[in-house]
Amino acid sequence: MSKPTRMPYFNQAGGKEQMVLAEGYLPTDKIFKIDRYLRYFGMLSQSIEDYLQGNIRGKMKRPTKRMYGFSVLVLMTIVFARNMLLAFVDDPEIRNILGEAVSARPAKQFTMALTLWSIYSFLLSRLFYRAEKNRWNSWLSPFAVFKGFIPPSIMGLDTGMTDHWFAKTKKTLAQMALFTNIRAVLGSMMFSWVAYARFRSNSVSQSYTILWAVILTVWVYYCSAYAYIAYGHFISLAYYFRMRYHKVNEDIESIIAPDNRMKPNERCTTLQHVLNEHNELCIKIKQYNIFWAKYLMYTYFMFVAVICYTTFQAFFTYNRTLVRAVMFSLTLEAAYLITKVSVGASRMANEAHASYARLIRVTFDKYPVELQIQASFQTPLKLLLRMFIQRLSGPTIGFYCLDLFEITYSTYASIIAALGQNFLLIVDFVRSYAELKEEQQASDLSLPEVFDVITNSTFDLNPLSLTSGALRGASPETISG
Repeated sequence: MSKPTRMPYFNQAGGKEQMVLAEGYLPTDKIFKIDRYLRYFGMLSQSIEDYLQGNIRGKMKRPTKRMYGFSVLVLMTIVFARNMLLAFVDDPEIRNILGEAVSARPAKQFTMALTLWSIYSFLLSRLFYRAEKNRWNSWLSPFAVFKGFIPPSIMGLDTGMTDHWFAKTKKTLAQMALFTNIRAVLGSMMFSWVAYARFRSNSVSQSYTILWAVILTVWVYYCSAYAYIAYGHFISLAYYFRMRYHKVNEDIESIIAPDNRMKPNERCTTLQHVLNEHNELCIKIKQYNIFWAKYLMYTYFMFVAVICYTTFQAFFTYNRTLVRAVMFSLTLEAAYLITKVSVGASRMANEAHASYARLIRVTFDKYPVELQIQASFQTPLKLLLRMFIQRLSGPTIGFYCLDLFEITYSTYASIIAALGQNFLLIVDFVRSYAELKEEQQASDLSLPEVFDVITNSTFDLNPLSLTSGALRGASPETISG
């Protein structure tokens, strides 16, 4: 990360391309409605400034605006319930009402993949809807800078930091809007093609076919938006905290530098200010985790399931090339989102703890005596350093997955390792079951009898009982005897 300048906006030289507002607010050429995507798709019922103005009591100016978010939640609930029924119910009449033909391949595989995504979109829509009711939207506060509602200095940003964050956020949200539209178009084409095929074959009632085709086309657009727009705001927020912690680390470096000519009292006062800033950031992350910890839990648990299922369907089942390609694309999509979320949160956590190693070296003799923690006499500055070191050596400062685990590089690597191990176990189980069916087809025994034969032969210590003739028609009693 490049070193930002420390000049606030109200000290900048104004120009035609950068008209500076009063009291250091964001320049007019950088003000944009960052909450427009949140409001377009029902994630937020009011603007950021309306939320901040009513944040004390948590009230809305117009509670009727929540009806749009509630209608989106109803849509997600309907599709979620439909896919759950289709995944586990084979009754022809029920499937006809739900716009689905008799269960068969590869429609059954697509239904299960849609079920996982419908669960995820339902959980996200429910989370955003409850966030307004339970006042979990305090994480919107930093984004008010982009709307010119509060000056960047209030959020601890200077000119360089604001410019970097502005460019990062604009780029990320533009990419997420593009991905949302591409995914929505591809999903709509797929649902339209399936509806057209069933309309011609008359495998499902035409009225139900048209009804569910329309519902699913609308659903895939909102599902894509909830997945990508929420991800975009999380990445932007993680980048904001990473910049703030980077600034804190630079200030600490300047304070404890051996060649610093600051007086002890001045050094202590400056360090006290830096520690207060670090403490404020930790408090904000704790507040924002109320919302984002639930988002991370839904993302990790559901995307791991999507990756396992779609990867297996893409490589270890007898499907057409088109089906394999679609399943593999779903795998890549889930892997991309979970990886980017993990990397963004991990980089922020690393930046929050970056000063720990440098503070430990303060005990060396080359540092001023008032900074040497192990010196024989105590100073207020040494007490502050000890408190700060204890904080950095404690629990991870960063985003958590519902207080189950912190999001760092090590936890992400552990998740990848567990994912690979569980996937290999599933592959081994399926292959073993396939071999068992082949053995059953080559013998006169039924599949349960073959399983009994293998079980009895495995636990029988008599080597004479482990004969190859067991699977050629012999009964379990004959083998075990």
